[in-house]
Amino acid sequence: MKIELLKELCEIFAPTGREGKIIKFVQKKLEQFGFSSKIDSLGNVIALKGRPPYKVFMTHLDQPAWIVEHQQEDGILQLKPVPRDSKKTSGWAIDAQENKYLIFGDREGKKMYAEPLHNNKIENSNTFLIPSPNFEVTENAYYSNALFDRFSIAAMLSLAEDLSSTEQSLALVFYVGRYLNFMGVSSALKSIEFQSCFSLEAIPVGEMCVSAHGAVVGLRTKGAIAPEDYLIEFDRLAKDQDVKIQKSLLTGISSPADSLSRQGVTCIVIGVPVTYSGSRTEKILAVDGESLQKLLVGLV
Repeated sequence: MKIELLKELCEIFAPTGREGKIIKFVQKKLEQFGFSSKIDSLGNVIALKGRPPYKVFMTHLDQPAWIVEHQQEDGILQLKPVPRDSKKTSGWAIDAQENKYLIFGDREGKKMYAEPLHNNKIENSNTFLIPSPNFEVTENAYYSNALFDRFSIAAMLSLAEDLSSTEQSLALVFYVGRYLNFMGVSSALKSIEFQSCFSLEAIPVGEMCVSAHGAVVGLRTKGAIAPEDYLIEFDRLAKDQDVKIQKSLLTGISSPADSLSRQGVTCIVIGVPVTYSGSRTEKILAVDGESLQKLLVGLV
């Protein structure tokens, strides 16, 4: 994993419904790595190499946010979270112009507010705020408030770079609307003839028997079950690539595999464990990122 690539991604402002900056960034990187790409009507980025049927790898582009609903007379902003059940809590935030805000909740934790730390004009219902990324790295781990939504993108772009000279048939899909019920997934896949599909996710440690060591392979999600032949293939790859994997029940997270399963499409969730420090900061071990990257290359 290239640290600078991950840092750049974490610092891109791209809340749900405002993914334009990250769409342009991803498409530019893909073209540098020799992938022809297109942007569909919803904003999904679709990159193809080789001929169909393709092996599809996909991940989301957007991130949770707050939308300003109203500015009180004292200057404090009333916020609406997107998605509604967002667990993003108090702390520092920024808008599209990198103006800073202090986010806080009421005593019951039911309403969220923001104190602007600037004097610029604020447009109600058109101002989106995201957590300040605060990216840091050590020899053993990555830290940021944006890893959950950005690490999988970095992994897929790294895969594109690793396979820039390959003749394998491969489709990389970066979809919009994860936090709007995976809005872009079906639209992105409908134009692709594919043989298999993998969804890259960040998986919270401590839930669903996930630990902080080893790439994650989902045995099942809320509405989908991984076929046995796929699991056998993962075991073979783990042995051949000398990669530690952990097969886990991911019934506590939302995944595009669920909606695709209802359409008769098999999609396997693979990912990297993410640990939460305090209320917001996310941590991913470098060794887990390396394990995921080896697994991706092996699957191709």
